Amino acid sequence: MDIYDPVKPLGPVFWLWVLDAPFPITTDTNLVAYAACSIGETDWVPYAPLINGRCSDEMLRLMNSFPHKPAFIVSGSYLYVWINDTHWGDVEPKVSVHDPQPYIELELFRAYRAYYELLVRELPCPYRGPVSWPDQCDPRFPLSTDPRGAHYGMWIYSGGLTYGEGAYGNTHPQYPNYNNRQRFN
Repeated sequence: MDIYDPVKPLGPVFWLWVLDAPFPITTDTNLVAYAACSIGETDWVPYAPLINGRCSDEMLRLMNSFPHKPAFIVSGSYLYVWINDTHWGDVEPKVSVHDPQPYIELELFRAYRAYYELLVRELPCPYRGPVSWPDQCDPRFPLSTDPRGAHYGMWIYSGGLTYGEGAYGNTHPQYPNYNNRQRFN
């Protein structure tokens, strides 16, 4: 059975949460492609320009559709999707004693599948073998009836991490004085 490598830290200087699958994205083992529009900035911006690498406009839009704007690299015929946790880890709430936080892990799974499905159409020599996606790659996961839902944290259900733009009116919930949402007591 193929197993996804766990989301894991990478690097002694800064922390990246990296996800990769047990199947390649291309048959070209020499291809290197990468792009990032966020490498750890903690501002909730609706749209971040490309700051590193190259990608299509469609890929840049896709990267910007995710809250943490995960970056990607294709190397050795495999796709790796990552989020720099060096700064995010200091400003976001902890909903679990385990790292990565469940909402980060879920975002990486969802981004991985979305990126894979777009890049396999854009890259030369795409892999055409079998692929299998875990439940976490399904945008409907976790369903309200799924007992694993509790492990993915309250933010998923509260709207804290949505795929819509401007979920906080360009502010971060850590700074309630600048949050324009009304409080209901």
